[in-house]
Amino acid sequence: MTVWTVVAALALPLRTMSRSPTHPVRQLWWRVVCGLLVFPFTAMLHHAVFYRPRCLLNPFGHEYTFTVIADMLSRDPALPWAIVLAFATYVAGMRHPGLQAFVWPVPFVFAPLSIWIWDIPFTERIVCRIFHDGRFSVLGYTLRTTTWYIAGTIAYAGLVFTGYARRERPSAAQPYNVMAARSSEGM
Repeated sequence: MTVWTVVAALALPLRTMSRSPTHPVRQLWWRVVCGLLVFPFTAMLHHAVFYRPRCLLNPFGHEYTFTVIADMLSRDPALPWAIVLAFATYVAGMRHPGLQAFVWPVPFVFAPLSIWIWDIPFTERIVCRIFHDGRFSVLGYTLRTTTWYIAGTIAYAGLVFTGYARRERPSAAQPYNVMAARSSEGM
């Protein structure tokens, strides 16, 4: 199974029901996508706007505990703003279904960034302990938060471009109609 197979499966509701934005499966799919947007939106808002440049828990505590989560929810405006942005995206996508093709990759391509900033709950902050603050490098290049912003942006551009390019040419799902082609040529 390749990455593109997974991506194609995630985009399936968009491709198969592109003419029917009111189809129940597509509406459910769109709700799930917009719900998942909360994670990268929160990570980006927290890191780039409200608590520059810190991990999600650093200002509040050392591990995901009830008191740390309560403190984070009461003091960090990133999560409420992310929910507002995800809901606005949902409404905009329902009113303008073409927008969905540009939004659906965001939670998936920025998942590494979200994990980098959110860390993995109840693992004693394994991502922060092992990777942050210049502790990890690949081929001499130290991984930083900027690396994940750039990687997500490149992956997003690639997915949007390949999705657009695939829409422009006939696919196996829409076989070339020889009879229609001959009649248009004047045969």
